Amino acid sequence: MDDGLLNLDTTLGKIFPEEELWTNVSNADERRNITIQEMLTMTSGISGFTNPMWMAYLKPCGGRDISEVLQEGAFIPSQKGVFDYIPTGKLLSHVILKVSNQTPRELFSSRILSHLGIDDSDIEWKLNPYPNPYNPKEGPTFPFGIPCETGPEPWSTSLYLTILQMAKIGQLVLQKGAVSNNSQVISSTYIDQALTPFVNTTGLLQNGEYGFFWYKLQNLPGFQISETTRCAWGAYNQFICVDDVLDRISVQQADLVDMIPMPVVQDFNSNSTVSGSDDPSEALATLDPSEPAFLAMNPMVSFDKMEKKKAKSKKSKRIRGSKSNSDKSWEYPSESENQD
Repeated sequence: MDDGLLNLDTTLGKIFPEEELWTNVSNADERRNITIQEMLTMTSGISGFTNPMWMAYLKPCGGRDISEVLQEGAFIPSQKGVFDYIPTGKLLSHVILKVSNQTPRELFSSRILSHLGIDDSDIEWKLNPYPNPYNPKEGPTFPFGIPCETGPEPWSTSLYLTILQMAKIGQLVLQKGAVSNNSQVISSTYIDQALTPFVNTTGLLQNGEYGFFWYKLQNLPGFQISETTRCAWGAYNQFICVDDVLDRISVQQADLVDMIPMPVVQDFNSNSTVSGSDDPSEALATLDPSEPAFLAMNPMVSFDKMEKKKAKSKKSKRIRGSKSNSDKSWEYPSESENQD
């Protein structure tokens, strides 16, 4: 969108005008009218992906052929404008491929990661399934014996990053898409749109709010979190949380498969409380921005300086109440602490 190749109102029909692609697609006219914004906010009207069989088969797979992807899921007119989890991630993959002539990985690496000091070879983005979330002990088997190697990477899943790489992405979002005072990687307009709640979430995520891949979790059961905090929430409870009022990021890696809310989001506020209050919302009003858990926005954090900080990450805090030894949380120190 920053390149002017499409906008939030661009439809699938405009991106994929070839009639032969729609021949076997049910509700083809309705699906042609699905917009980029509806796919980004999971409000397209396509449903059915939170059914266990759909999740086991479809979620882990790579993009496959666009003619197949256009047929996936059930189009339910009454669901148009209603949040329905993860039905269009692979459609977005093919949109990226068609519009940019790059796979999601190629685009992500060239446009984002290269500016963060992350090499493409340092990440993993699987085309084949990761372990079935409903049978995590099975290992990387093909659900129902169906291979999924073809097509672009699935935009909504199977990207593996280190905790430092996750933190760099969080910092980029916190800095409104800028890697320096003179270099803008993503427009601040898009960042603001992505972090702005657009729709109320439903189902297991009842009472949350959602923008473009970023959640507002303040009202979700089990979370105690600032109204200004936004989180990217990944499978098995991976979190990147940012708060531009607090100038702060928090990152968690975990291997939990039961998808219960994790303490990192609660501790995003309470771990750094300096007021002595037990109420995180009250504590937020008196937090000291010079505390080590906070990030200074001026001057901007240098991404090469982040890399130097990697060796010092053993100072990271443990998450209170974690259920797994592999759960990790890491908060960057303030800019003053970053000086070597």
